[in-house]
Amino acid sequence: MNITRIGRYIAALLTFLLLGGCTLFEFEPMEEVQQKEADKTQLAVQSTEVEPESMMADDLVFERSMKTDSGVVLASYEARLPQFAEDGAKSGVFQNINEFYQQEFEAFSADCDWVFLTLQEELGAGWNNITDERQPVTTEFGYEMFTLGDQYLSIVRDYTYTDTAGRQSIYYFAEVFDLATGWRLSFDTLFGDNADEAARAAVEGLAGWCEQNGLAFDTRETISADAVVQEFALSDDEAIFCLEPFALSAGDAQGRLIRLPLSLFQKWLP
Repeated sequence: MNITRIGRYIAALLTFLLLGGCTLFEFEPMEEVQQKEADKTQLAVQSTEVEPESMMADDLVFERSMKTDSGVVLASYEARLPQFAEDGAKSGVFQNINEFYQQEFEAFSADCDWVFLTLQEELGAGWNNITDERQPVTTEFGYEMFTLGDQYLSIVRDYTYTDTAGRQSIYYFAEVFDLATGWRLSFDTLFGDNADEAARAAVEGLAGWCEQNGLAFDTRETISADAVVQEFALSDDEAIFCLEPFALSAGDAQGRLIRLPLSLFQKWLP
């Protein structure tokens, strides 16, 4: 993941240098002038407003099950990630977003192998001889899409793991993409010089959310603002933060999706 982000940063930097950097010569070759004009035209086209909802293509879908020779399902793994049509005014933007999720998708096979292998070790050497129906271990990844005007696209992903006793563990993850480039934005990149102040506002917002939802905010004095804003999303009226289990309270074993009014952060958004 870090390699991917570094690679994209370098690509963006090179694009900036090629399109906006200073020339070393007083007169440029005609081919370079023509290419720059073509690049400017392409950037103008890419800025055209396009609704992401209208560009949705078939999801990336990973499905696998673990069965005994007699057909008893012991585990299942299902994951879905978004993809967009790579044509029209924002083809390059959606291509970048697609590539991000295609790389994420590649990790599901290894994760599924780990889940199934762990279950086999728990059940013992005779797992393949089980004939009685039972609660299967299930792993499910889904997602929900949000937009903030024509500037940002956010994807909130939910991960639900159900064990053999039927107990569920839920986690949330999120990404925000710039709809002018298709690059994923970190909280610091999005809020720039105001990132610290915006992060503190998020922590204060958590306090109000916990009070409204009857959850003790045990970690208020110790929780890291950086941890709070690590996984976030934006919609037209909300800032959404994904928190790990126990992040807010020692007695809260579930991941949390915290929705705060966007108005708390609007003044710092570019």
